[in-house]
Amino acid sequence: MELQFQFSSSTAEEFFNCGARNIEWMSGYGAGKTYAAMQKAIALMCKFPGYRVAIGRFTNKALQQTTKKTFFKVCPPELYADANGGRNVQESCTLFNKSEAVWMHFDDMSEGDLKSLEVNMAIVDQAEEISESVYLTLDSRVGRWDKVTVPGDIPNPPINAFTGAPMAPSYMILLANPPDEGEYSYLWQRFHPESQIWQEQYSTTHKYFESASFENKALPPENLKVMLSRDPEWVRRYVYGKFSKGEGAIHEISPLSILEVDEDWVRNNILKKGSLARVLDHGASSPTACTWWAALNGIYFCYREYYQPDKVISEHRRNITDLSRGETYSVNLADPSIFRKSNEKYGGFWSVADEYLDPTLDSPPIGWSPADNNEFATRNRINELLRISGSITHPNLLDLNQEPMKGAPRVYFIKKTKDYAFGCDHILRETASQRKKLLDEVNGKKIYSDEREASVSDHSYDTFRYYCASHLASKSEGRPKPKPGSFFAARDRIKAVKIARDMYGMSFNN
Repeated sequence: MELQFQFSSSTAEEFFNCGARNIEWMSGYGAGKTYAAMQKAIALMCKFPGYRVAIGRFTNKALQQTTKKTFFKVCPPELYADANGGRNVQESCTLFNKSEAVWMHFDDMSEGDLKSLEVNMAIVDQAEEISESVYLTLDSRVGRWDKVTVPGDIPNPPINAFTGAPMAPSYMILLANPPDEGEYSYLWQRFHPESQIWQEQYSTTHKYFESASFENKALPPENLKVMLSRDPEWVRRYVYGKFSKGEGAIHEISPLSILEVDEDWVRNNILKKGSLARVLDHGASSPTACTWWAALNGIYFCYREYYQPDKVISEHRRNITDLSRGETYSVNLADPSIFRKSNEKYGGFWSVADEYLDPTLDSPPIGWSPADNNEFATRNRINELLRISGSITHPNLLDLNQEPMKGAPRVYFIKKTKDYAFGCDHILRETASQRKKLLDEVNGKKIYSDEREASVSDHSYDTFRYYCASHLASKSEGRPKPKPGSFFAARDRIKAVKIARDMYGMSFNN
């Protein structure tokens, strides 16, 4: 049969015809993006026999009540009717030509489950609900299904270099409303044209669409009128589809806190003058994060970040050591949980902290001290450091001794750039992403608890908390030299004599 689709907006039609491999459509409520995505999926399934599409949402309930219903609203029943060779079951829908839509929900699905997936296309509805790691795993599975027929009327199809067979087009599609993380969300960083990461890495492969609710000609005017009556922040996000800070956010990072500098600036202005520290959040199944800090004249700098999943402790230890060469730290802090002796090794019980000290590994041991994990005590401390204070002088990107302006935060992050590869990225995104747990919505007003939303990634953010709880000591001036003849002078003399005798075999008569 011939499909005859109508499009509810010009954005929907442009999206339908877009050939980019990775596509994101950000919009307000009711913009018609799910409907257009189902049109695109069904058109491809009909054109390419055996085409396989994964369609998912975070929860199964939302998948069944919204996304799946939209698919069947778009898809003519004769395409999947049993009489025509189709099949519609709980897990999937197979069309007459053996093309298949597979339903997925990610709330109880591991990355291991996703790694076995083979599809030509993936559509994630309400993508702001899923983590970046789920997106990356899905993205790596798109294009792996090769049981698909490419019709002869397709001009110049791509050819598989190994099999020599023509390949069907592959698509990774994200449909979303603006996330709470704003510009620190991976949805912004990987897709938005104003993102530096998009400009440097993804501009040729990742396409971004943005539309407002009222662009959808099928949206009832009454619905739009109700939405426009909400507060300006809500309207900005959920009517106009614009990124913003969002509700329930715990922290706000000023652009003044983000420094773009090179390695020489870090070396000359921070490493030579500051009191240095390393902070670790170890992950067994989640990423391991380590951040490096410098305290100087009451100002604090996060100047390096390490963030790696799926590695054993020996690799983390080696990598952290390599990044730390030539530096001396006043403190090494880590999540207190790594000191619990829960891992059996060498016939006894062995903690993660012990692994970092194990002399049999092929990198220098690292001795960590347990950090203070008091969530509420450090949350306000972080906000105090992030807020703009009139008594603080911004460290101007050239020389810490200059005073270009008054009114600045007390904590800074050296941004990851081409010129500074191990600068901050995850800690910025995770800190800005932290939000309070939503309890309910009463008369249109969201009510939050003091607890932090547990589903938001916090590995690098936790290192920030641990460092803030360490009292943030700057490099000390040292203890004054004791006066000759005093008790402290005599004590130091005795210590020096003992060290000289032990190390050099020197003898002393008096």
